[in-house]
Amino acid sequence: VRQAQERTEGIAQQPDRTDRTREAIGYAIERGSERSAVLDERQVMRDALNHAQGQVKVESLRADLARRVEQGEVIRLERGAHKITTREAQEQERGILRKLAEGQGREQPLVSQETQQQAIKNHAHLSESQGQAVKQILNSCNQLQGLEGVAGAGKTTSLVAIREAAEREGYKVHGLAPTSRAAQKLGEAGMETETLQKHLARGEGVHDGVAKCLYVIDETSLASTKQVYEFVSRLSSNERVLFVGDTRQHEAVEAGRPFAQLKEAGMEMAALDEIRRQKDPELKAAVEQLARGEVKEAVQSLAIQNRVVEIGDAGARFERMAAEYSKAPEN
Repeated sequence: VRQAQERTEGIAQQPDRTDRTREAIGYAIERGSERSAVLDERQVMRDALNHAQGQVKVESLRADLARRVEQGEVIRLERGAHKITTREAQEQERGILRKLAEGQGREQPLVSQETQQQAIKNHAHLSESQGQAVKQILNSCNQLQGLEGVAGAGKTTSLVAIREAAEREGYKVHGLAPTSRAAQKLGEAGMETETLQKHLARGEGVHDGVAKCLYVIDETSLASTKQVYEFVSRLSSNERVLFVGDTRQHEAVEAGRPFAQLKEAGMEMAALDEIRRQKDPELKAAVEQLARGEVKEAVQSLAIQNRVVEIGDAGARFERMAAEYSKAPEN
């Protein structure tokens, strides 16, 4: 009798099965949404079952997910079987694109023609590609503007010219980046920088007493939808943004691909597509292949140039890697 009473009391103390089901599905959706805006329904079910630890049935989990779909909290996508997303993720994406549309063609050019000409004159060393990109950005009448450039195309040099021109016309130029290393690199263009996360956490602007502000966000491809949404939602009419990135490079660890979506939605993009870092013609050709995603061909080119060294022994290989790193850990 005592054992039966203990079992009964234990069951009474347990959360309602419906609550446990909702908790499990909610956990699974939140967990998946941290890394991807589009979720696989089967993955959600698996995570929910693991979280519930045998306390709920599959049928209950499916019913709760169906209820969320019916209420609009979760949206099934037509583009793939078992693919779902959340209403919050869609609202964030729409919010970013709405901000893009609101600011297109509604501003004066970033700087005057006189300032633009002076900037080009002061930086006569710019290549034709760099010069065209600088002119396009300084002429932009959009609140949100993009700059896409391959690695080694002279992005920092171009940003120096843009910064100087903007400051000449009263802008406070402030650099942001998703990683501290990228923020540090951006600082080489002569602007104050910090991580995007720190800027968002502070929840305030950087232009106290300044009439105008130009934000330069580097490595935008690494920023998540949530971060970009929070950032653009806070913009005021006297703030403008230059998103810098490359859709062919890594995307954010967290959910979303806002830089690519902005580009697809028609954000004006200046381009830096001429690699200037490599002076050796053969090496430059291989780097250009890598920039185009032709990895196999690029490695073959490097091998032909005797630039690939194979070390078969694992221990020797790791020692060599460590030695090379210690020579220049910052590079």
